[in-house]
Amino acid sequence: MKLRTTFSTKATRAQRTVIKPRLRGETAFTMIEIAIALAVMAFALVAIIGILPAGFQVQQQNREETIVNADARYFMEVISSGDNELSKLTMHVDEIIVLGSNRVTTVTNDQLSPYSIVGLLSTPYTTNYAKVRAINAPASDMIAATADSGPAREMRDLVFSYVLRTEVTPYIPYIPGTNAAGTNLIPEKVISNTLYEVRLTVNWPYRTRNESNNIPQLVAGKDQRTLRRLVAGTLTAETNNNAVYYFFNPATFSKP
Repeated sequence: MKLRTTFSTKATRAQRTVIKPRLRGETAFTMIEIAIALAVMAFALVAIIGILPAGFQVQQQNREETIVNADARYFMEVISSGDNELSKLTMHVDEIIVLGSNRVTTVTNDQLSPYSIVGLLSTPYTTNYAKVRAINAPASDMIAATADSGPAREMRDLVFSYVLRTEVTPYIPYIPGTNAAGTNLIPEKVISNTLYEVRLTVNWPYRTRNESNNIPQLVAGKDQRTLRRLVAGTLTAETNNNAVYYFFNPATFSKP
């Protein structure tokens, strides 16, 4: 007895439909999509690169203003207190020029001392200039500014520097009238001898030194900061090596 096996050649509709799964490796961006993405990235990079210089400039300006503000307050405190024993001043002050009505005094760094720096910058009725290397500077600048020799000494010209101008004048108040006794309300002479206006002006950055009509000048940039203060006390003059130096004494006042 033979077994007869038959196979049906007919298949249902569902069996004839073969669903081929899509592999992950076959999905990708088209060239047009890639070109658009690169164009967007290029525009973004151009905008970022264009802003970077402005950002660096603003950062530098903020850094310089912070240094100048701190140094100006430092010099104001030194001059107002008459402190002439701060040895660090000689490491940062390169030159001082005192311009008076009939005299010009120039003192370079090798002739300066803490005593002469404060004494010259406190000179009244004159305009006093000083080339200063930043005191409140980063550590790298401080090393170069205070180095006596070696590679760091050669980098001193790269340290941020500015021109400090000081003016000391007696404060003369305006007296509008008199009291019942017919005398001034405020003794003008006493006040002018015991109260002084100290004005500090900082111009930066330092450019160069030149001379005009045999008068030395310290040239600086257009950035400027001014600090003013009324200092109470007497301004005493001291003579040392045929030079006159002035110092404030806040604890002493003139008698009427």
